[in-house]
Amino acid sequence: MRAVLRERGFRLIYLGMAVSLLGDASLLLIPAILAKKLTGSDGAAGLTLFFFTLPLCLSPLFGHVIDRVDRRRFLIAACLLSAAALTPLTAVSGGDTLWLLYPVSAAMGCSYAAVSGALSGLLKSVLPEELLAEANGALQTTRQGLRLVGPLLGVAVYTSSGIGAVVLFDAGTFVVAAAAFAALPKPSPVPAAPRGRWREEFSAGARHLAADPFLRRAAGAFCLMFTLAGATESLIFAVIDHGLGRAPEFTALTSTAMGVGAIIGGLCGATVITRRGELFAIGTGIALYGAAVLLWTVPAEPAVLGAMTMAGAGLTLAGVARMTLVQRRSPGHLVGRVSTAFEAMAGAAQLLSLVAGAALVSLVDYRVLLAVVGLTICCAAAHALRGRTPAVRSRPKRFWYVVSRGATTEVSGQTGGVNTRARYASRRTYLVPADLSELTGPVAGVVELPVRLDWSEQRVYDLSDDSHVGLMYERVIREASHPDDLRTYLNRETLIRLWPRLYLPAQARKVWETRFRDLVRAA
Repeated sequence: MRAVLRERGFRLIYLGMAVSLLGDASLLLIPAILAKKLTGSDGAAGLTLFFFTLPLCLSPLFGHVIDRVDRRRFLIAACLLSAAALTPLTAVSGGDTLWLLYPVSAAMGCSYAAVSGALSGLLKSVLPEELLAEANGALQTTRQGLRLVGPLLGVAVYTSSGIGAVVLFDAGTFVVAAAAFAALPKPSPVPAAPRGRWREEFSAGARHLAADPFLRRAAGAFCLMFTLAGATESLIFAVIDHGLGRAPEFTALTSTAMGVGAIIGGLCGATVITRRGELFAIGTGIALYGAAVLLWTVPAEPAVLGAMTMAGAGLTLAGVARMTLVQRRSPGHLVGRVSTAFEAMAGAAQLLSLVAGAALVSLVDYRVLLAVVGLTICCAAAHALRGRTPAVRSRPKRFWYVVSRGATTEVSGQTGGVNTRARYASRRTYLVPADLSELTGPVAGVVELPVRLDWSEQRVYDLSDDSHVGLMYERVIREASHPDDLRTYLNRETLIRLWPRLYLPAQARKVWETRFRDLVRAA
């Protein structure tokens, strides 16, 4: 964390987010606690989380705006509007004003979606790529780690001074956050890709998610997890009430336990991502969360608090990896839309499970529901782990080289028997140049790949953005069918610089590194 804190821009971002997150953490449980106390219903408490999640389904609307405006100014405006949106909560005093909890929860969800999407793009513009995982880890550790003090502080203020004092405190933290963002130097403008029709612009983030295999697998794992995981928001009240026989305020302790785990997960996040990749970190984090949900069935406070610690570690680890993967695999002008599209997909799945959980918690034994939810989450973890970036295996004993037109070498495979059950990517043919000096492609400007190399709808790449260049190089190396494809679009110096960060099939990486020692040294 020390390396990223040396960046002045990040220090201001961190200050603003830390202060506002403290206010959010203090208010987070208050709507649910109020609903439970006023109605005595677990479902009513869970519905506050439903309305919090509802805006996430519309988050691509925020993403479209985020990618078209100054993200620093957007964050200032979002913080000030968030402070104003909390004020109706002070009017909740009985059953006749209970309905106010739900629009306020929805406003909090809008704030979360807008700030998260803008923050993701802002970090990409102010930090070098190698510091993104560390920055995301620091922010996620702080976000979740504030559960150690935030909920206890919120409940204490609510008990002693009432709901008005909690709302005033949270609104004040938003104002401080806006001031911190205002002190940021204006970032360099993000190069914009050619504009298309409104519908195409709006769906660009989702199309990018679908086109990138690593983002697609991560999104699938999160969606599968949230298909049932949202039910835990209602189930935790049943665990506390029926399993442990405690009052709703006990959620402050469970949130504190999650904060302890979140600190562990956030501190380990950058290391795990660097050594094993984002998808491995996502799969591991989701697996920890699934195991924690299964442990909630044990009717003992130490087991439940220990499981909450495990859940905090898992969710934070997966969250850090998800944010880093989106930032690294998305062009600068698309980060906001990709991030919010990810949130929308996961939010829609969570929304359905929140409704189902609120309805089923009164009809089905909560332990049965927890078992089903925990096993489903473990399946989501397995899905992510199956797609992690393969390690580079040892080089084959010998390759057949066939010279094509005297300039480019086509590597057709490894001698010996071929495992017919191997993946297509490990058996197909990849082109490599006879010499890296042949690669004299562009290093500046905007490049549009032909459909035969990139059949996604995004085919425009800004060469001033390393995430753009990395995606383009990966697709050219995978799909090149003619020597001119490599000569036209790849550049020797850029390839060597980006080689360690490129996501390539294991066989493609082998044949290039077997041919060129410069790439081995770069890796």
